[in-house]
Amino acid sequence: VGIATANLYPHVELSAALTQSASGNGGAALWGLAAGLTAPIFNGGTLEAERQAAVDGYKATLAGYQQTVITSFGQVADTLQAINHDAEQFQAQDDALRSAQTSLRLNQQAYAQGENSILQVLEAERAYEQALLGQIRVKTAQYLDT
Repeated sequence: VGIATANLYPHVELSAALTQSASGNGGAALWGLAAGLTAPIFNGGTLEAERQAAVDGYKATLAGYQQTVITSFGQVADTLQAINHDAEQFQAQDDALRSAQTSLRLNQQAYAQGENSILQVLEAERAYEQALLGQIRVKTAQYLDT
C-alpha cells in the first residue's frame, strides 16, 4: 500500500560528480551537481487504481487473518469444553468403579461365608468389569481431546 501511494507523488533524484581536468589549469577539479524531478502527470487513473488494489488486497488479507483468529479461539473454547466434560465423566465413572469394586468385595466376602451364591459374585464381577471398561473409554476420550 505504501509503495502504491508513493507512486502517486513526484520522484526527486539528486546526483553529484567530481571530475579532475587535465587541461592547463593545473589539474583543477570541476564539480557538477544535477537534480531530476519526475512526476506523474496523466496516466488515466492507473496509479490510483493500483493503489486501490493494494488497499483492497490489504483489507482482504486482514479479514482473512481476523477470521483465522476467531476460528482459533472457537476451537480452543470447544476443546476446553470437551476437556471439562471429559473430567466430569471421568469423575462419575470413577465413582461407579469404586462402588462396583466395593460391591464385588462385599459379594465375595458373603460368598466366602456362605451367604451368597456364585451367581451373585459373578454378577458383581461383571458390573465391576463394565465400570472398568467405562473408565477406560472415558480416559481414552480425555486423551483424544487433549
